[in-house]
Amino acid sequence: MSYSKVVLGASFGCGLTTASTVYCWGGDGEGELGDGGSDLGVIVPVRANIPYSSTNPVIDIEAGSFHACALQQSGAVYCWGRNDRGQLGVTLTTTPIATPTLISGHTYQMISLGSLHS
Repeated sequence: MSYSKVVLGASFGCGLTTASTVYCWGGDGEGELGDGGSDLGVIVPVRANIPYSSTNPVIDIEAGSFHACALQQSGAVYCWGRNDRGQLGVTLTTTPIATPTLISGHTYQMISLGSLHS
Protein backbone atom coordinates (compact mmCIF):
# COMPACT_ATOMS: atom_id res chain seq x y z
CA MET A 1 0.00 0.00 0.00
CA SER A 2 1.35 3.41 -0.93
CA TYR A 3 0.24 6.62 0.78
CA SER A 4 0.08 10.09 -0.75
CA LYS A 5 -0.63 11.72 2.64
CA VAL A 6 -0.41 10.66 6.30
CA VAL A 7 -1.94 12.61 9.20
CA LEU A 8 -1.59 12.09 12.95
CA GLY A 9 -3.98 12.67 15.82
CA ALA A 10 -3.34 12.32 19.54
CA SER A 11 -3.21 8.51 19.53
CA PHE A 12 -3.92 7.45 15.94
CA GLY A 13 -2.88 8.00 12.36
CA CYS A 14 -4.62 7.89 8.98
CA GLY A 15 -3.25 7.64 5.49
CA LEU A 16 -4.72 8.55 2.12
CA THR A 17 -3.58 5.94 -0.38
CA THR A 18 -2.60 6.65 -3.95
CA ALA A 19 -5.81 4.74 -4.82
CA SER A 20 -7.86 7.40 -2.90
CA THR A 21 -8.86 5.18 0.02
CA VAL A 22 -8.33 6.00 3.70
CA TYR A 23 -6.73 3.63 6.19
CA CYS A 24 -6.26 4.35 9.90
CA TRP A 25 -4.39 2.70 12.79
CA GLY A 26 -3.62 3.19 16.48
CA GLY A 27 -5.98 4.11 19.31
CA ASP A 28 -9.69 3.79 18.58
CA GLY A 29 -11.33 4.47 21.94
CA GLU A 30 -13.12 7.49 20.42
CA GLY A 31 -13.93 5.94 17.01
CA GLU A 32 -10.88 7.59 15.42
CA LEU A 33 -10.29 4.81 12.90
CA GLY A 34 -13.60 5.25 11.10
CA ASP A 35 -14.26 1.53 10.74
CA GLY A 36 -17.25 1.42 13.08
CA GLY A 37 -15.30 -0.19 15.90
CA SER A 38 -13.89 0.98 19.20
CA ASP A 39 -10.73 -1.07 19.71
CA LEU A 40 -8.13 0.24 22.12
CA GLY A 41 -5.29 -0.31 19.69
CA VAL A 42 -5.03 -1.42 16.08
CA ILE A 43 -1.60 -2.20 14.63
CA VAL A 44 -2.67 -3.19 11.12
CA PRO A 45 -4.32 -0.28 9.23
CA VAL A 46 -8.08 -0.64 8.75
CA ARG A 47 -10.10 0.93 5.96
CA ALA A 48 -12.33 3.82 7.01
CA ASN A 49 -15.97 3.25 6.00
CA ILE A 50 -16.27 6.21 3.62
CA PRO A 51 -18.55 5.74 0.59
CA TYR A 52 -15.84 5.26 -2.05
CA SER A 53 -16.40 5.90 -5.74
CA SER A 54 -14.02 6.07 -8.69
CA THR A 55 -15.98 9.11 -9.92
CA ASN A 56 -15.82 10.86 -6.52
CA PRO A 57 -12.46 9.95 -4.94
CA VAL A 58 -11.17 11.08 -1.57
CA ILE A 59 -8.69 13.88 -2.31
CA ASP A 60 -7.64 14.99 1.19
CA ILE A 61 -7.66 13.91 4.83
CA GLU A 62 -6.94 15.72 8.09
CA ALA A 63 -6.78 14.70 11.75
CA GLY A 64 -7.61 16.48 14.98
CA SER A 65 -6.78 15.18 18.44
CA PHE A 66 -9.43 12.43 18.47
CA HIS A 67 -11.28 12.91 15.17
CA ALA A 68 -10.62 12.87 11.44
CA CYS A 69 -12.25 14.09 8.23
CA ALA A 70 -11.96 13.20 4.55
CA LEU A 71 -12.74 15.46 1.58
CA GLN A 72 -14.07 13.99 -1.65
CA GLN A 73 -13.61 15.51 -5.09
CA SER A 74 -17.29 16.57 -5.13
CA GLY A 75 -16.74 18.74 -2.04
CA ALA A 76 -18.45 16.27 0.30
CA VAL A 77 -16.81 15.90 3.71
CA TYR A 78 -17.07 12.88 5.99
CA CYS A 79 -15.93 13.07 9.63
CA TRP A 80 -15.64 10.54 12.47
CA GLY A 81 -14.38 10.18 16.05
CA ARG A 82 -14.95 12.27 19.17
CA ASN A 83 -17.80 14.79 18.90
CA ASP A 84 -18.23 16.13 22.44
CA ARG A 85 -17.57 19.72 21.25
CA GLY A 86 -19.27 19.45 17.87
CA GLN A 87 -15.96 18.72 16.13
CA LEU A 88 -17.64 16.62 13.45
CA GLY A 89 -20.14 19.24 12.30
CA VAL A 90 -23.11 17.05 13.19
CA THR A 91 -25.39 16.82 16.22
CA LEU A 92 -23.39 17.25 19.44
CA THR A 93 -23.03 13.97 21.33
CA THR A 94 -20.88 12.59 24.12
CA THR A 95 -20.88 9.23 22.32
CA PRO A 96 -18.13 9.01 19.67
CA ILE A 97 -19.21 8.52 16.06
CA ALA A 98 -17.12 5.60 14.81
CA THR A 99 -18.44 5.60 11.23
CA PRO A 100 -17.66 8.43 8.80
CA THR A 101 -20.64 10.79 8.72
CA LEU A 102 -21.49 13.20 5.91
CA ILE A 103 -21.45 16.89 6.86
CA SER A 104 -24.64 17.89 5.06
CA GLY A 105 -25.76 21.21 3.67
CA HIS A 106 -22.43 22.41 2.26
CA THR A 107 -19.64 21.52 -0.12
CA TYR A 108 -16.01 22.31 0.63
CA GLN A 109 -12.78 22.99 -1.23
CA MET A 110 -10.42 22.44 1.72
CA ILE A 111 -10.49 20.99 5.23
CA SER A 112 -8.48 21.75 8.35
CA LEU A 113 -8.79 20.27 11.83
CA GLY A 114 -7.63 21.45 15.22
CA SER A 115 -7.62 19.84 18.63
CA LEU A 116 -11.34 20.30 19.37
CA HIS A 117 -12.66 21.80 16.14
CA SER A 118 -12.82 21.38 12.36
